[in-house]
Amino acid sequence: MKFVRSSTFGELNPKTEVLNHIKKHLRGTKLIFVFGLSGTGKTTLLKELTGLDLKPGHMLDSGTKEYHVFPAVVHGEKYIFVDTPGFGAADIPDMDIMDHILSCIDVLGSYVTIAGALYLYDCHADRLTTEQAKTLRWLQCFCGPNFYQNITVVSTKWDSLSPKEQDKAMTRFESLKTNSDSGFGQILQPPAPFTGGQVYYHGVELDDHWDNRRCLDPDDDVPERKRLAQRMIQRRYGDASVTDLQILVEKQKNKEKQQTQAVRALEAEIDSSKIRIKGESAIILDINAQDPIPGPSSNDSPGEPDSDSSEASVSDPEQIAWEGPLNGMAYFWFRMTLTLARFFVGAATNMTRRRK
Repeated sequence: MKFVRSSTFGELNPKTEVLNHIKKHLRGTKLIFVFGLSGTGKTTLLKELTGLDLKPGHMLDSGTKEYHVFPAVVHGEKYIFVDTPGFGAADIPDMDIMDHILSCIDVLGSYVTIAGALYLYDCHADRLTTEQAKTLRWLQCFCGPNFYQNITVVSTKWDSLSPKEQDKAMTRFESLKTNSDSGFGQILQPPAPFTGGQVYYHGVELDDHWDNRRCLDPDDDVPERKRLAQRMIQRRYGDASVTDLQILVEKQKNKEKQQTQAVRALEAEIDSSKIRIKGESAIILDINAQDPIPGPSSNDSPGEPDSDSSEASVSDPEQIAWEGPLNGMAYFWFRMTLTLARFFVGAATNMTRRRK
């Protein structure tokens, strides 16, 4: 029997004991990726969702300066929020970011449900930056149109604008939401038969109409902002319909990483290409190419297999964790599963104590 030394638990454990521990305490957990540029309010939102004060000691750091993992219990359900840097940054190669995300899915995806993605957008912005456009294009091809319904665009920082400025910002944002080539338009309003994502106005209490809004102060209205943010997670992901990511479908069809639409989206020039839906896949096309037909009736979809394969959409946990030397990313994510399991053990213990 193989053993693994686990500093998380401070002892030698048989591999079956460690895996069973992880499976037991991560069972039912939902993973949500968080995307957005630095300064868009990710830390504030994650603090409200998790209840952590997010000092460095409370971050489960991947070893890179902009990659953090946040476990939380929201309305009695277990969640893991993975904060990722956006694509197009000068200091982190795009493929390094994608490889880290794929390693996360390969390892954590064996134990949890990949439930959705949050994309944060600062309402002050006049337009999408190149980095934001690249990340949104990648997100479309990474998730695929069947998963768009699980994407939430989080519009942030409304509290820092005057009422008049808020109205102007809303006009700009509405224009982005309805523009099919903005990135937001395809995700929020995809063609039939697909269901689009939704928008959450962070820190804004809405009635039936935008004119009846109340913006909550990030310092004075913390409990209310926390309640609204956690309610959004519960409503969006508590009973969400979960489907496979497009990248996993492509993997299942024997696509090499470099052949996937997500990688092609990262490599394509934004001004000379576009994202469209063909069949049930988001694909990258030349800007002048004829638009394909969306929906399951279309033939010759990128999802068609290159060869017959029964490969699972995520890797077998024992193969990931125990066969051969782990590379740095896979090793980090497997160690992370142990740390996350320990967090939820503690959370369950604290909940039991509070009930007594």
